[in-house]
Amino acid sequence: MTWRPGRRFRDDERGTVFGPLLIGPETVFSTLVAVVLGLPLVAALAGAVSKREHAFQYVSTAAASLVAVFTLTGTTQFAPRWTVVGILAILTAIAAHVWQFRHDRLDAVVAGSIYFAPVALGYVLLARIVVSIL
Repeated sequence: MTWRPGRRFRDDERGTVFGPLLIGPETVFSTLVAVVLGLPLVAALAGAVSKREHAFQYVSTAAASLVAVFTLTGTTQFAPRWTVVGILAILTAIAAHVWQFRHDRLDAVVAGSIYFAPVALGYVLLARIVVSIL
């Protein structure tokens, strides 16, 4: 393209932001949801890459982790004492499942990282319920 005198170049809109950046509670909540739902799958994928013979076991553990997340969020609809009992039961089941991986250190690390998000969510929900009771 040749430049002709008297013609102006058109403005280039690449690199401009069309709206305000979403920084606030909505973005933080969306990020936390993505971490809680995505971290177990990423950890299972990393474990499956490192140990192919246990790939199915890691993927099923990630599925159990997602079930634990949805169960934890569902327990908050009950009375506070039953919520505390339900959260403690889920955390105990997670601990028992991670305990099964105790013979191999890499398996234990992968299972622990798969269950990190649900355990953190469980502790946050438990703390919130206990503070509301007190």
